Amino acid sequence: MAYYSNIPNLDNAKNYDAPLIKDNFNEIKTSWDINHQPLGGGTSDGKHKQIDLTDQHANIPIVSGVNEVTLYADTGALYLSKDTGDAIDFTTITPTTAVKGFTILPSGLKMIWDTFTLMTGSLTYTSTFTGVDLTTLYNLSYSAFNNGAEDSRDVTFTYTTTGAPITAVNFTRSLSGADVEFSYMIIGV
Repeated sequence: MAYYSNIPNLDNAKNYDAPLIKDNFNEIKTSWDINHQPLGGGTSDGKHKQIDLTDQHANIPIVSGVNEVTLYADTGALYLSKDTGDAIDFTTITPTTAVKGFTILPSGLKMIWDTFTLMTGSLTYTSTFTGVDLTTLYNLSYSAFNNGAEDSRDVTFTYTTTGAPITAVNFTRSLSGADVEFSYMIIGV
């Protein structure tokens, strides 16, 4: 069914436009029934059941007003675009979330994690991350494990950061002992 945008037309007879006006109301009702609560006097009249967004990858929306935001979909992810030009990714997470990954919360807070093994005799490891710019590191917590138990021999680690924005964390342990499984999590913006 089509929607007729120039109806009623003053040049047409009323009996000509009447069925087209009825078609327009039917089209509006058909569109309304998708993802909306039905109209009819209830407390949820007209509220959304869900929102479906079409992919805007080829045409990323630009926020037109000051203090306004735009919510849009791009390649299967949900973004919030601010009037500053910044886009906040609500949903993307790297596919290897169990071992290494990151997420960005709607507030802009970023969490990055990694798990790796420092081999026997090794003193340093550099963990790099891509896809997330980290300008301020608020917290870095880590754990060292040997055969599944916390390894007190290698608990003394130091770290430095690389880049501005930060793109890597360099870890150095105080002893060159046996293989150590190492995990860390960073919180920052």
